Amino acid sequence: MDTRKAALIADVRGSRKIEDFVSLRDRKLAWASSKHLSLGLIQAPYAVTVWDEFQTLTGRSRNIPRIIFDLRRLFQPLSLWIGVGIGEVTGLPAAAGGRPLSDVAGGEAFLSARDAINLVKERRTKYLRLTAFKSADLARDELLGHLYGLHDTLLMQITPTQWRTIDAVLETGQQDDAAEKLGLSASTVSRNLRRAHYWQMLEAQDMAVKLLSRT
Repeated sequence: MDTRKAALIADVRGSRKIEDFVSLRDRKLAWASSKHLSLGLIQAPYAVTVWDEFQTLTGRSRNIPRIIFDLRRLFQPLSLWIGVGIGEVTGLPAAAGGRPLSDVAGGEAFLSARDAINLVKERRTKYLRLTAFKSADLARDELLGHLYGLHDTLLMQITPTQWRTIDAVLETGQQDDAAEKLGLSASTVSRNLRRAHYWQMLEAQDMAVKLLSRT
């Protein structure tokens, strides 16, 4: 049996400058935990590790792109560094069953996720990186890193109005329904999505799913 799993660690950028950050953080994570647990995307609620950092175990690796995009939407206008590690996990029984991850949960996946998030926080590239992966498949990690480098460059250009449009489309499932919810014309919704590079980001996420599904 394959015992490898994916751990995700996220860090809120600039958290010390955010008023009432702890309350805001806890509200957003409670929502994310409830939604992602109900959908089977994560195996345990998001657990705060330090002031501005939280972690979880994902379900299937192929769900990681959706989880990452959900977290980035949820935390708008705040920004996240995210590191994903794939490997074996120790202490899983204590971390599963809907209970928060405890100190006994660890292993290769969490160590790799820590290395991945440190990689993006060190800013060794010529452009801002927000997402990194680390696993035994170094070639795949590199491809995912380049893919998300492009994905996140587009993501950082999205305006608040465009985010509201993306949220409405994802919540309603249809552009026409999103337009009605927002009180906009269908053409305005379509234009907002196009200017937000939404379709390009979806294609990048689909490619990430294919890479993560590769054994």
